[in-house]
Amino acid sequence: LYQCWGCYLAWGDGGCEHADRPMITRSSSAVYFFPESLFDYGFPQKGQVHSSQRGALEVVIAIIMVFPDLNVHLRLDSKNTADGVVKLSLKLAFRPTNHQDLWTLFKTHLSIRITKASATWIKGHALPEHATQGKSTDLDKERNDAVDSLATIAMTTVKPPPEVEAANLNDYT
Repeated sequence: LYQCWGCYLAWGDGGCEHADRPMITRSSSAVYFFPESLFDYGFPQKGQVHSSQRGALEVVIAIIMVFPDLNVHLRLDSKNTADGVVKLSLKLAFRPTNHQDLWTLFKTHLSIRITKASATWIKGHALPEHATQGKSTDLDKERNDAVDSLATIAMTTVKPPPEVEAANLNDYT
């Protein structure tokens, strides 16, 4: 694992496709540690509620469940999720506006952790000029692009039947 600042770094992401079309919406979560890591993985979201933010939060929960005794610092392109992780880890007030089920699960796992969990918001889909403007780093861009790819691959593993997808896509064209 990639270690820095006395903790292990991981990049997390949630992906969502067709968010405006409930019948064919699909989403995923992914985590990326470093190139060719055995711990890099993506998984499709289950259930009726799909969003990129939910995917990012599912990554956080998966990380703290899989690595309960490692000090992990997550790099997330979901500002709300990164802020929530930091505030709840420091026992500060944080009132999520959605996905309360996952925030409750996060707080439960956070309360039994041996080590702390932390997160930082990073610029998603960064362009080269974002690095020169100080909005991103080359490493964050590389790792965020990699975790985006894992999330996209995981999302494509679950598709509605072709006739359902075709009918719902036609409704919006």
